[in-house]
Amino acid sequence: MLKIGLERAQLVVCLPARGPPNRTTFMSENKPWHLVVFACCLGVLVYLASALWSALFIINLPQAPDAVLDVVEITRESGRYDQWVETDVVPVGFSSALEEHKYHHNVAMNERNRYWLYSTLIFGAFAGYVAFSLIPRWRARAGIQCDPPTASISSAFFGAFVAAVFPMLLGWVLPAPASWFPRQLVEMADSRQMEALSELEQVAAVHDRYDQP
Repeated sequence: MLKIGLERAQLVVCLPARGPPNRTTFMSENKPWHLVVFACCLGVLVYLASALWSALFIINLPQAPDAVLDVVEITRESGRYDQWVETDVVPVGFSSALEEHKYHHNVAMNERNRYWLYSTLIFGAFAGYVAFSLIPRWRARAGIQCDPPTASISSAFFGAFVAAVFPMLLGWVLPAPASWFPRQLVEMADSRQMEALSELEQVAAVHDRYDQP
């Protein structure tokens, strides 16, 4: 009995040491399917946000085909050393005061849309930096086994590239947002367009009144 107990005490079970779980990184540019998932998610998000922004805050007003009567060409030098020459065509004559106000209104809307484009590029660059560089660095510092993080510049550039190109591809493939947006949003966009047109008509009426001899 004592001998059996000593033999059992001498038995040693060797188990492998348990280390941290073998987890992959949150996102890695070395894995193609990670790039595809990131591009689809970010591209769809930016596309929907851009369509909503255009419907609610970019109120373009249609103009008559003969709205512009006269234009002038303005040539200016550009570039750091004025090595390029750019020519801008600026309308100076309109068929009515209303068409002139419509033109300036649409120019202001295009300027607002340009700010939105810059914002989407910054958001895409930040999303790429967070997904492929910041979170993998945080996981590596936490002791989680993962792929090495991507360089910050390349991950930010990839995110900005996706935010700029993917929504345009969706815009070519999918029908116009007005055909599949909720009816409430379409009615809201139409209402804002009618309000803007009504305001410009009132301003144009005052302008025409003062121009009369």
